[in-house]
Amino acid sequence: MIRYSSRDEQLDVLLKKVLNFNKVLYVGAQVNNKRGKARRVPTGYKALKPICKTIDCLEIFEPYKAGLLEKGWFDNIFIGDICDGLPGEYDLVFWCHGPEHVEYSKLMELLSELPKWAPNVWMACPWGVSKQGVLNDNVYEKHVSYLVPEDFENLGYEVSVSGRRNRKGSNIVAWIKQ
Repeated sequence: MIRYSSRDEQLDVLLKKVLNFNKVLYVGAQVNNKRGKARRVPTGYKALKPICKTIDCLEIFEPYKAGLLEKGWFDNIFIGDICDGLPGEYDLVFWCHGPEHVEYSKLMELLSELPKWAPNVWMACPWGVSKQGVLNDNVYEKHVSYLVPEDFENLGYEVSVSGRRNRKGSNIVAWIKQ
């Protein structure tokens, strides 16, 4: 396990390992606004954009779609649940702060399946307990799983962390690169 001093350093260093992918699926774009307006560029997007030819988005909460379309960040935006599969073929599935929103046993099954669906998987989530309820009328914003590095390592993912377990702002990044 590799430790970084901050989430920004962690993302900058690790995203450089993701080079020149043709087609990326960004899962959940963190609109975080009751009116569905996207307030900030999704985490990791600025690093991905220059090294990826196509970036699509899979968003589970339909009211967020309009705000994402307005920003023009993504080539295509699909409404759906990552647990149901991918909306196409992708070189990389990038899922930044989303695994904690999936019930633990379902998530462990999904984490085992994702590398079969795409040759490269890169995800981030809070490290340990990070309580969050429903936000902006979006039930999918609730944190229902609390993850530790071993959850990913036991499934063959490489892992790094930043911050301290169970502290706000802490981060796990896990990836499989084939």
